Amino acid sequence: MGAIHTYLCDVSDKASVVAFVALVSAAFLDIKLLVSNAGRLRELDFTQADLLQQDLTQEIRANLEGSIHITAGFLPALRASTPSRIIMVSSGFGLLPATRAPIYSASKAGLQSFTKALRRQLDGQGITITDVASPSVDTPATAHYQANKISPEQVVALTLAAAWRGQAEVYPGMARWLPLMMRLAPGLIARIVAKG
Repeated sequence: MGAIHTYLCDVSDKASVVAFVALVSAAFLDIKLLVSNAGRLRELDFTQADLLQQDLTQEIRANLEGSIHITAGFLPALRASTPSRIIMVSSGFGLLPATRAPIYSASKAGLQSFTKALRRQLDGQGITITDVASPSVDTPATAHYQANKISPEQVVALTLAAAWRGQAEVYPGMARWLPLMMRLAPGLIARIVAKG
């Protein structure tokens, strides 16, 4: 296994993304895989007063705009290294929103829409895009939340296998039931996920 290089980047800040893309593109000439993974989630209750005093669009800047800017920045390198792959880490909440996290859910729904449109634009150019809609993953960020969680290692293994096959979507863990349940019992699954 080769060396690991780390760089600091605030994906919610376009200038930081531009600097990051320049650093990485200069250091690595053969970029075959881009993993766009940003997942800031806040629980916001829009029935409360004074919400407008808060920065309400943090998740949109990080989860959606950040992925759009990162992808745009690395597309030239990915085109130069075809066949190449993009993994977009969305969420089951992008398909069915969680009541407790309306802005997060909206940002991930936007990311899924962007991913589908981008896949059509890049068709035939040697770049495949895999959308991973994972359930709750067992990380420090979800330590406070009681739910059935999947391990990060399981998500990585399933996602990479799907990406190398050129699979358009992957639903790890309990999320694997979402597409089927959305067809068979859309109202029931929407109510279950809404509580999530």
